[in-house]
Amino acid sequence: MRGGDPVTTLRILNLNTGKVVEAVVQTPGGEVTYDGLARIDGVPGSGAPIVLDFLDAAGAKTGRLFPTGRRTDVIDGVEVSCVDFSSPLVFVPAAALGRTGYESKRELDADPVLKGRLESIRLQAALMAGLGDARDKVLPKIALVAPPQGRGVIASRYFTPWNCHSAFAVTGALCLAAAASTPGTVVHRLARFDRDDPALVTIEQPAGTLDIRMRPAPDSTAADPVFAAAGLVRTARRLFQGMVHVPLDDHFEAA
Repeated sequence: MRGGDPVTTLRILNLNTGKVVEAVVQTPGGEVTYDGLARIDGVPGSGAPIVLDFLDAAGAKTGRLFPTGRRTDVIDGVEVSCVDFSSPLVFVPAAALGRTGYESKRELDADPVLKGRLESIRLQAALMAGLGDARDKVLPKIALVAPPQGRGVIASRYFTPWNCHSAFAVTGALCLAAAASTPGTVVHRLARFDRDDPALVTIEQPAGTLDIRMRPAPDSTAADPVFAAAGLVRTARRLFQGMVHVPLDDHFEAA
């Protein structure tokens, strides 16, 4: 089967969430290409760009964008936002825990007091969101958020969930972008959008930056946004290549 020219759009069903992802793959002349100049911070080298658009990703695990029914909640005296967009996350302002939100992964991993407070908040948020006892579960994830230091929209440190990760997972980044784009969340209060391109959410993280583009639905409003899709660019990489050699002897005949 040959692809389109110059690109092929694939529709992928995510069995974990029941949601659809569209992948736009570079296929010049109908053949997949891996070569390209697209780069991702934290990933070595470059490759052909693959655009991933996550469609109707709100409530992927819990059925609601805000699984507690509120855009903010107070847990352990800290105002947080529980958001479910592609994946459920709990967002905590770093300043509320006495941190800047710009610490390195090494600094955060070596901070047992902070990690203990984050885990307490995460476990309580899981119960409030209807996700049950999360002591031995990785969902919901949790992230610290802060105003951007550079040209980004939001700075964040993502935990998976017991250690800081140098880069956001795709689903976590999508959730952060949705939270940043929704008034009333703790993330939106800290976000600094480009007035000329408010749909672009650039995340500052330890590994660099990551761009998410939000696509509002036709019935979306500024106060109550609805997202038809959220997209980002990944790169094509050949995972492995192999050849099978079949000996031709008395038991085999050439086709």
